[in-house]
Amino acid sequence: MSQGSTQGDTPETPIESEGQQQPPPATVDDSGYKKTIQALRNERDQLAATIEKNQEELAAFKKQFEGIDPQKFAEFKQQVEEAEEQRQKTVEEQAQIINSEKQRAEQLNQEVANLKKQLEQERRIAIVRQAFFDAGGKRSGSDSSNAAFVDFILPHALQRIERDEAGNFVVLQKGTRLIDYDAPTGKAKDLAMLMTEFASDPVLGAAFEPRSQASGGGFVPGIRGQNTGLSVEEKMKMTPSERARFGREMKKRGGGS
Repeated sequence: MSQGSTQGDTPETPIESEGQQQPPPATVDDSGYKKTIQALRNERDQLAATIEKNQEELAAFKKQFEGIDPQKFAEFKQQVEEAEEQRQKTVEEQAQIINSEKQRAEQLNQEVANLKKQLEQERRIAIVRQAFFDAGGKRSGSDSSNAAFVDFILPHALQRIERDEAGNFVVLQKGTRLIDYDAPTGKAKDLAMLMTEFASDPVLGAAFEPRSQASGGGFVPGIRGQNTGLSVEEKMKMTPSERARFGREMKKRGGGS
């Protein structure tokens, strides 16, 4: 033990050689932190500028109302609101009136359409009646059984006539919407030809006056002298199926109306 040292003294730290010195502390990169701080400052400045601009606009807006009496302004506001309510009410009332007039117009249009249909039906009935009597159809008499001869023919005729594109009445084939043509001539049938067809029918022919085939009139409805065993009234009460069956039986027997 040396003279300069005593027991219990801290031992001296040996001096490190140059090769054993500690490296300097690492440098911290704070560039990202600085950028974040700068962005926050820019956002703060923009917000401050926006607040200042809004304050200026608010001050200018308030300046527009300088010298206005608040009570008068409230009264004026109430008048405006009442006027708007009245305008809205007027608009609704006008809408109701327009809707009512529209419905009335539609109703009138329907009534006109119905009247046109009724008029057209009356015209069809009139032309069929005229063709019926021109073809020798029986006229009404005092006998009740003769009172409905033309009415007996009407439904059958009305089902067979229609207007073409030119507005003229044409005869249709039975049970179809096709124009009926006369086989011998190839011409479209007219009402006179239709009445000739009806007059030769075993049942419908009962509605026409009997004439002799030798009369030379060119029209031979209800050939006189043929007996079917049924009265005119009984024939007129037949249903379409009964009339068809009766016609087939008369053809087999060689009978007519």
